[in-house]
Amino acid sequence: MKLNGCILAEDLKGLEGSSLKSDPMELPLTGALIWQEGISLRENYIYIMSAEDLERIPKKHAALTVASIGKPSQEYLEREGMDILWVRPYLTPQMILSLLLKIFEKYRIFEEGLNRLCREGKPFSALTPVLLSVFSNPIIVVGEHMEILALSQNEDTCRIPCECRDGDTDFLRSSFEKAFCRAWKEEGGVSATEEGIPFLAVPVREENKIVLGIYLLSVTVPLTERDRILLCQTGQYLKCMRRVHFINSCQGMERMQSTLAQQAQSCRSFVEMPECLTRSLARLGWEQKGSYVCIVLKSAFFSKVSQREIPADELFENSSLMVKTGTEVFFLCNLLKVYGGVEEIGDEAGYRVGGSISGTGGQKNRANDSGCQF
Repeated sequence: MKLNGCILAEDLKGLEGSSLKSDPMELPLTGALIWQEGISLRENYIYIMSAEDLERIPKKHAALTVASIGKPSQEYLEREGMDILWVRPYLTPQMILSLLLKIFEKYRIFEEGLNRLCREGKPFSALTPVLLSVFSNPIIVVGEHMEILALSQNEDTCRIPCECRDGDTDFLRSSFEKAFCRAWKEEGGVSATEEGIPFLAVPVREENKIVLGIYLLSVTVPLTERDRILLCQTGQYLKCMRRVHFINSCQGMERMQSTLAQQAQSCRSFVEMPECLTRSLARLGWEQKGSYVCIVLKSAFFSKVSQREIPADELFENSSLMVKTGTEVFFLCNLLKVYGGVEEIGDEAGYRVGGSISGTGGQKNRANDSGCQF
């Protein structure tokens, strides 16, 4: 478990200040103790002591995190490597220890919850209760194409405006997209949307590429350094979830094959999409609707976790997209990015998943100059 002085500082009631100088991400803390003379001091603990006791600590123990009861002298506040959180003198060591232990337990449960979601291959939407267990502000998790992967809010304290969605799809509305993209380019940080809603942006990278973005919206409470640090740590779990999310989007594969076969037999034509979805696809650089296959799948197909492992780099790669709306799930395959028409795509997809699968509608002529294999 990785905690740090900054996280703990924001949760200590009566906090007056701190002298954190080193990078808080390099301060993993695993426990808290009330200082007693003669005990051996460890860098991964936070020690609770009075300001007078702190000033008796030899300088050779510089790399320490301390909750000081009362404000230490300026010399100690400025000591290199010493991370000091000082609180009001009416707080007892037992009161502070109790608060710290509750915080450690809170974040332990938080990390366990994220870890469990990764192990079980849950979709991003399952993040909401875990995120709400720690963050009071609403959070949006978006993919590299600005599609909404998870959106949480605590209705007791603040609300996310419904207008953050582009129509009835789970793509961000253009004003939010512009603000979030701008924050990405600036390596994250605090910014605001055109509507004046402040947010904290944390880009999540994988192999030097931004693959996810976490955005903490603040409507009623100020943003804190603690939130930034926690979101950075959350990013490592989101990357794990992203790697299994593709498998999740193919849940109910056998049922999906059967449905697509029925659609092919009834010669159903191309499925008309909402205009807002067409606009969203245009933002991704996809061609007009006659250039790709569109199949409508009801969201019930994705209600259970798939037990079969489907390599994301082999199945659909970058030539397909799963888009959820409020009532339906659209499966799209871009014909300009693959060789072959509807039948060939169905054969290839069937080969990938070990069964027969067919597509509906779309344009049947071959892609002319694309080198992307399906």
